[in-house]
Amino acid sequence: MTHKEIEIQMALGTIQPQDLNAEDFNHWMHLSEQLMARDMKAAEEKRLRSAGQSTEDSKQND
Repeated sequence: MTHKEIEIQMALGTIQPQDLNAEDFNHWMHLSEQLMARDMKAAEEKRLRSAGQSTEDSKQND
């Protein structure tokens, strides 16, 4: 399977990691780690914006 095919199947949600050979599995893991890091960063940024907004809201209510 090519890396592009792995990426497409990941996007479609149809990838079966247990069916990948070692090289393809490593590529899938690398992509999964990148996606998880991106999602965690976005969640943290959202949390910080929300916390900042809550602080601003409480200042305005004083």
